Amino acid sequence: MLPPYIDIRLAEKILFIGKSIKVLQQSTQHDQSGSSQAITQQELLEFSNAISAHEKEQKFHVISFELVINRIRSVVSKHLWDLVVVDSNLFGQLAAFKDYFLLSRGDLYQCFIEDTQSIMSLLPLQNAEHDIKFYFKQAAKRSGAESDPFFEKFHVKFENNKNVSAQNQQQSWSNTLELWTENLKLTCNVDWPLHLMFGSSVVEKYDKLFKFLFTIKRVQSQVHRAWLPLVQRKRSLGRETTALLHLRSRMAFLIDNLCFYLHADVIEVQYEVLMERIKSTRDFEVALRSHEDYLQKIAAQCFLNKKQINVLYKLFDMILKLCYIVDSEYSSFEGALKLHVFDEDKSTNLYMKVQELAALFDAQSSLLFQILSGQKVLSPHLAQLLVRLDYNKFYSINMREQGFKGPDITMEGDSSFTNTMIVKHP
Repeated sequence: MLPPYIDIRLAEKILFIGKSIKVLQQSTQHDQSGSSQAITQQELLEFSNAISAHEKEQKFHVISFELVINRIRSVVSKHLWDLVVVDSNLFGQLAAFKDYFLLSRGDLYQCFIEDTQSIMSLLPLQNAEHDIKFYFKQAAKRSGAESDPFFEKFHVKFENNKNVSAQNQQQSWSNTLELWTENLKLTCNVDWPLHLMFGSSVVEKYDKLFKFLFTIKRVQSQVHRAWLPLVQRKRSLGRETTALLHLRSRMAFLIDNLCFYLHADVIEVQYEVLMERIKSTRDFEVALRSHEDYLQKIAAQCFLNKKQINVLYKLFDMILKLCYIVDSEYSSFEGALKLHVFDEDKSTNLYMKVQELAALFDAQSSLLFQILSGQKVLSPHLAQLLVRLDYNKFYSINMREQGFKGPDITMEGDSSFTNTMIVKHP
């Protein structure tokens, strides 16, 4: 119970001071160099005297007491800033978390996805964790990430918390994606005293972002991989190939623009804001709040609320279904043609299946566009994403036909944006 004259805000400051002094005193056990972050006995004595002076007062003055607490908090926070930001290389750790949790080391994850494509296209086996750890190290060698001093602190895990039940034993692109997404985990061994910035709850938030970003990168890699077998035969095959090519192009267009938005318009922009905020202060609490705000804003702009994520994962399922059709049914159909065996029914069934999938994809992507357009406040970068997706007014026309009115996101006169930022639809 708090005394009635001490409110929650003041109590939190006092708690911060106590925890910080304990950490600063522990720092002498980790570093004997006498660096500027060590709190001195003289400072501790001054803190004690300032607090004791209020004990001698006949009447407790809350305002003057809070001023003393604020002065102590300011001194302690600067020492903590030196310890965490300067002596412990906070900027390097933040960059490493962005590289590995937020997939800024795209070369590493592209190699990892290529190496694990065969095992991640199947339901996870009992040795899944051993396999992904092996391939993660192999990808680090191929991409050069192995030479990064931070790399050894990051580890991939596979926690099979969701058992594959009897009814889920049947192979499908949908439950395969779900199982790998839910159970693949990235962890980091955080050195003291960086745990003050990267506590377990913060690392969990990073891991949640990692799961989503890795999933969308996997789907992007798969849809690009489906391009080659189609273009190699487009002259020799008929309408089913054309339908597959067109649908694959629309899917790649959507996923490429989403990836560009997430990495260039969200993560990089928010990271630059975070760096500027930390560099402009010498207060550890300000740095801590800035980091929390950074994670919160990235999560808010990464479509992680329930409605958005459900629509996105349905789109991912459809994209993987197309890749499955290309890998199995289309390859089988193309193999029969090489033997000069043409099955009209099989050709028609394949074509109709692709047309049905295209209709579902158009409906679901239109729903995503409506949800994003319907937000009360559109950030400039989200507005740019909507412009890129709706470059030919396909979604706008659909929305008007359905009586849905979204905000005006047209960016007239911005020719430089149009020329450089739009990923052209094939």
